[in-house]
Amino acid sequence: MTAQTFGDTIRRFAGDGKFRSCPRYPHCSAFGHGALAEREEGEVPFARMAGRELKLTAAGVAGSTLIRALMSTVRYRARNMELVDKFHAEGKRVIFAFWHGRMLIPAHYYRNKPVKILISRHADGEYIARIITRLGFGTIRGSTSRGAVAALRTMREEAQSGRWDLAITPDGPRGPRFVFQPGAVYVARETGMPILPAGLGFSDAWELRSWDGFKIPKPFAQGRILVGDPVTVPPDAGPEEVERCRRGLEEVMRALTREADGGA
Repeated sequence: MTAQTFGDTIRRFAGDGKFRSCPRYPHCSAFGHGALAEREEGEVPFARMAGRELKLTAAGVAGSTLIRALMSTVRYRARNMELVDKFHAEGKRVIFAFWHGRMLIPAHYYRNKPVKILISRHADGEYIARIITRLGFGTIRGSTSRGAVAALRTMREEAQSGRWDLAITPDGPRGPRFVFQPGAVYVARETGMPILPAGLGFSDAWELRSWDGFKIPKPFAQGRILVGDPVTVPPDAGPEEVERCRRGLEEVMRALTREADGGA
């Protein structure tokens, strides 16, 4: 989980390095099978692979510790979170949808809960996966631009298991900011899980100069979690229905985010 700038910060802490998929084994990109490659040709030496693993482990420890420290003084105000308990009492799981730049709030507020987060297969994604895992979340790797089919299949399997809620940042991993990409709607259609749109904000925060305007709370700020009405996508929804759901969710999340930022 990250904004690009947040990922850059963690990389600087743990040691810089640009990752590329191994040409001989293209499926192992982003540590999908435990290996990355820097070289255009040939295998990665074991020592270099071990160095990568060490950096990723350090990033996971540093990132999760940093998040806990940053969020330790935040006071939360939540609205409609009881909807989650209602669905769980009925034996149903949900899909949380929140903007990419506001992910520090759910990362801390909902830590150590049975939630799997969709994380991209971009280079930053492996750093984020390590951080998220240390905060007690599960991960599913993929995005609208890479690994979408495999990610959708995994999310369908998790939905059938009934053990996990899912979380998606619909404007990630690269934006545009506050534009709801249709991926979450497809997941809801395929799994039958309702989408819970959320607007997240702080009473006082720094905003990074990243594509998502990543928010970092100032000490003792209030964190606001505003959950909208659940949206269920029919299993036979066609392109027009998918677009209608997508557009409606985008409007709701933008409105909720304005309210969360304003403190109304």
